[in-house]
Order: sequence, then structure tokens, then C-alpha cells
Amino acid sequence: EPGARAAAHATLNRRVGVIATKGTVESNAYSDAIRHIDAGITVFSTATPRFVEIAELGLKMAEGPIEDYLSDASKVYIRPEFEEIAREYLEPLRRCEIDTLVLGCTHYPLLKALIGGVVGRPVTLVSSADETARDVDHILRRRHSLACPGNVPAHAFFTTGPDVEEFRRFGSRVLARPMDVARHVELPTVSVN
Repeated sequence: EPGARAAAHATLNRRVGVIATKGTVESNAYSDAIRHIDAGITVFSTATPRFVEIAELGLKMAEGPIEDYLSDASKVYIRPEFEEIAREYLEPLRRCEIDTLVLGCTHYPLLKALIGGVVGRPVTLVSSADETARDVDHILRRRHSLACPGNVPAHAFFTTGPDVEEFRRFGSRVLARPMDVARHVELPTVSVN
């Protein structure tokens, strides 16, 4: 897992926090991956399911000029009640004296300004999404599989959510460009035991 690897390399005091959805935290995927890299690292994981809701709601609200100005750093309008929720989630991790925090959900990089403001400057934020993208880039370069310059990219967008139109609007806002076509897909249920 690229995010776990980056966190293991970033930590100086060997105290790493992980925030993710309930299912991800309960799977221990990040904790196990980080400890596999360095068994001496202590990992503190917290489920932060409302952060997904905050990211999506904040993006919907960041439509006007004032909200755009206030959300400049993250594209998400941060309301005072969002900060209170973030404090409730993140204060216990701060008390654990973490120096690195893994953002273990694809929505969470949208909240970097909020999360960073609560945990403070000495904590390094590691985006699992960014680290995965770096790994993919590295693999494609190593295999000489990057697209040739001048090629016109084709983009396909898929969601498992029920509202494809809402996904398209949300994605267009996040990507800062139109998502013209989006499709719903059903994935098989997999049990993790």
C-alpha cells in the first residue's frame, strides 16, 4: 500500500495516525501494512465517516464568490461546525503525539486545510490517493507505458453510488472540468475475514 509505505518513511517519532472510513479502519489494512514495513511503528487508527459527508457537502456549498475565496486551498467550504467535527475526530490522535497522519480515503485530501488546521504543523499529512498515483506513474514510466505526447486522452468515470448525476456534478467540481459521461457499476460483495 503506497500510503502506508509513505507514512512509514515520513514518521520521525514512529507514531502514525490513520483516518479512514469505518470499514477500512476495521480491516486493519493500514495498520498491518505499516507494521509490516516497520514493526516498531505504533499506529493509531480512527474511523472518520463524517469526513466524506463534509467533503461532499462542502463542495456543494463552495459555489459563490465568498465561498470560493474561503475554500481557496482545498475547494471545500469549511463551516464552523465542520471544524468542531474535525476536532472531535482528530484531538485524540493529537494527544497520541503522532507526527504523521495517513488520509486513508479518497475524499480526505479535499479536507487537507481542515485536517491540517486541527492537527497542526508538525504533523505530516500523507494522502493515500496521491501516493497511489505516484506509484502508478512510476510503474508506467518503468515499463515505458506512458501515453505518447500529443495523444488525446480518453476518460471514463464510474460510480457504485446510486445517483450518477450527482456523482458527475461532484466529480466535475473536484476535477475542475466537466465529467461529461459517468456510468453506474455494480461490484460483487467481498467478505474480509
